[in-house]
Amino acid sequence: MSTYEEKNPHLINYDRAVNLFSPDGRLLQIEYAKEAVNRGGTTIAMKFQTAEMEGIIVGITRFSSPLWELDSREKIHVLFDRKIFGTSCGIIADSNFLFSEIKRYLNEQDTSFEQIPSIFSLANYVANMNHYFTTIAGFRPLGVTLLIFGIDVDGQMRIFEVDPSGVPLSTKVSILGKNRDKIIPKMISSYRPNLTLEEAKELIKSFIKPSVKEHVYVDFRILLQNRLTREIQILYE
Repeated sequence: MSTYEEKNPHLINYDRAVNLFSPDGRLLQIEYAKEAVNRGGTTIAMKFQTAEMEGIIVGITRFSSPLWELDSREKIHVLFDRKIFGTSCGIIADSNFLFSEIKRYLNEQDTSFEQIPSIFSLANYVANMNHYFTTIAGFRPLGVTLLIFGIDVDGQMRIFEVDPSGVPLSTKVSILGKNRDKIIPKMISSYRPNLTLEEAKELIKSFIKPSVKEHVYVDFRILLQNRLTREIQILYE
């Protein structure tokens, strides 16, 4: 018997199938999938806006090694026309599957109807896929939370996150990965919509740095109305 089963004997066998509720109303496989997300590197996305500039900044914790190529694993996916982008936290193979499905769906919409759905509709499309994997015996939930962000069909900047259970959430700030529960209360007291770009960078770094030790850098992606730029800042050599 595993340590988990020793501590939770009343839950034995209730985590054997994804669509089996425990007596206290929990779907344990979904909780395990969310735990996989919480073990990922910290990712923070936020909106910022001043009189001169409006945009979205995403800070992704990246681990480096002298043996790795810096860009051997791309974390930002261009989903459509350099206006809609995605990143993820959790199991990378699961996120690659979802992003492939998103790109196929967007290309079909563009080809068939000569228009693309809103970011809200796209987030709901992903949510429905995630939910499907939580209802079919023999499947498992996808152990990844997606962030979908960009310039929406109405010209507004939007950030959506979709968790393994299939819940879409529109946010001003999204925090995923390690130390999420500790960062959220501090972010609530520190964030304000009128941050400048430099203030947003420093705020993200201040939350990521305490959770890492060495061989770490922050991969910033900055989306403005007409371009996406990249900036790398080393936290620890």
